[in-house]
Amino acid sequence: MKRKRKNAEPQYYETVKKASGGLRRVFALSIILNLIDRFTNAVYKALEKGLIGRILMAYSSEEKAFERGFVKEYFVGLGGLDTKLHKLRLKFSEAVETSFFHGVLKKFFAALMSTSLKCYGNFLFFFGFYSIVIGIVRGIIPGLKAVGMDFFITDLSIMLLSFPLITSKQSLAKALGTGRITRLIVFDVCGYKDESFEISAKQSKLRTNVAVFTAMAAGLMTLVLPPIYVPMLIVSMLLLGMVISTPEIGVAVSIFITPFLVFFDGSSIMLAMLVLITAMSYGIKLIRGKRVFKLELLDLTVLLFIAVVFMSGVITAGGRLSFASALISCALMLGFFLTVNLIRSEKWINRCITAFASSAVIVAIIGILEYVLGFSKVAWLDTEYFSDIEGRVVSLFENPNVLGAYLAMAFPFIIAKRRKAETGKGKVLGAISELIVLCCAVLTWSRSAWLALILSTVLFLLINSRKTFKALIGFACLIPLVAYFMPRSIVRRFMSIGDLSDSSSYYRVYTWRGTIDAIREHLFGGVGYGTQAYAEIYPQYAYAGIEAAEHSHSLFLQILFEVGIFGFIIFAVILLLFTQKNYEYFKRGEDRSAVLYASAAFSAVVAALIYGLFDHLFYNYRILYIFWVIVALSSACIRYGENETRRKQVIEYSSSENASIDI
Repeated sequence: MKRKRKNAEPQYYETVKKASGGLRRVFALSIILNLIDRFTNAVYKALEKGLIGRILMAYSSEEKAFERGFVKEYFVGLGGLDTKLHKLRLKFSEAVETSFFHGVLKKFFAALMSTSLKCYGNFLFFFGFYSIVIGIVRGIIPGLKAVGMDFFITDLSIMLLSFPLITSKQSLAKALGTGRITRLIVFDVCGYKDESFEISAKQSKLRTNVAVFTAMAAGLMTLVLPPIYVPMLIVSMLLLGMVISTPEIGVAVSIFITPFLVFFDGSSIMLAMLVLITAMSYGIKLIRGKRVFKLELLDLTVLLFIAVVFMSGVITAGGRLSFASALISCALMLGFFLTVNLIRSEKWINRCITAFASSAVIVAIIGILEYVLGFSKVAWLDTEYFSDIEGRVVSLFENPNVLGAYLAMAFPFIIAKRRKAETGKGKVLGAISELIVLCCAVLTWSRSAWLALILSTVLFLLINSRKTFKALIGFACLIPLVAYFMPRSIVRRFMSIGDLSDSSSYYRVYTWRGTIDAIREHLFGGVGYGTQAYAEIYPQYAYAGIEAAEHSHSLFLQILFEVGIFGFIIFAVILLLFTQKNYEYFKRGEDRSAVLYASAAFSAVVAALIYGLFDHLFYNYRILYIFWVIVALSSACIRYGENETRRKQVIEYSSSENASIDI
């Protein structure tokens, strides 16, 4: 007979009590999670089947109505226009192929590619040598402007660069096709085929002599130009040739170099010229039948907005400067049509997004270095109210707010690239890139950019995962804890949004009030495009002490001010159609890569518009260009995704038609 254990009954009840308490906690937690899950499903269901959902899912029906409508019928179907255009295209293509200019250009680039690196080395060496001689002469002869040490350092660097080339007998084409870095640029970035670079080197005394005499002439040019301008001119000519042969390169390069144009005078004009050259190349390819053009309803509204901007530059209170601003803006907005019609494959979409993301990371690194090295500025800051902030970085932009807007637009693409990465190395690199951009965004101390970055990131995550909504509810409970551990300067800066005791907020609010008063008087026609027209009219309505504002500090008020209510309605329709098109594809799209990148572009545009609530987004031409390119990238991703879906359906249908059943 077994003995009973002492205190067995109390221990048993204690165990049961603990287990029941744990079960109650688990049960309570499951109820909370279930309620959150139901709430999340209800929100998404309301968006899908409610009035807002039906409005947002209407783009396909609107596009079909446009395809069958009067506008498309009039411009495309009237009078056998397709047949006439086809005949004209054939004649133009034949004329181009047989033209003298085309033949000379083709032979010239073939000669450049077949020339050995030794000849290019000779050119660089003698150019550096003659440039040094010119620099010495400029220092000796009175009346000529003496040069600084940087002049000679540039020349010596060019001469040192020539030595590895002089020892090589490879052709330029072979070197581009076999080098590790050059292969990455030529094949992966620019999309050229390997066969195009299988060209042997052709050496002759004539080519060597031409290289030396050309170097002598280039050296003489340094009498009036810095020596760095000559190699830059050569690179520009090579880039021009690449854009003419492949206009898609012009789109990708323009996205990448946009921030770096700050190093040149007239950066906006240079960007506009690159866009126009790309447009010219695309136009020639289009007429020859080597590219396609498709006009959708969204594209038509963008075209109408460009026309309104142009007319607001013609009929304006700002005079010639206002007209010049309108012309530059119209040229840059052509980037929308170039992007949406040229970027048609997954590879080119990847190249453009990689160009934007990598450019933003470089800009962010420069901004962080600016802060670390002590070059950040306390301008654009109420130093009495925010005495603990040491300075704000601007990197390659003239203003920390503009830099913040650029980084906010780039951030969703960087997240998308990290999520799309297939290797651990790629994911780590993506995570590091995110941290770099976030650090630089913090150092801008731009509250509007912070708000835009946070909300657009949340939107991107919500589009790509329903779990984000649940995580947000959990994160909302942790906000006090996060704020406790955050630096006080960041929390205080963010919480000051809307605080009129801050001179920056006060200045904005009263600028808006003065601008609204002016809009009431010029609601229908606007006053004209650009800051010149604003400077002419706004001071008449400005509050005391706020007369010197250069713009309205609001994208939406600025558009109303410049182009009036009708132009504003067109812009609002663009945003509506853009939202409809994206939302519909997010719900129905089958290509996950296209959905991912389209959602990144959509979130980037939303970031720009949130920033635009507090500042004039299009004040900076480079940001204006990036905005319209991102809008176009979204459409390009959706078009690619829809084409891929149709292609797969055709393949599946063909396979099922040809299938046989064995009994």
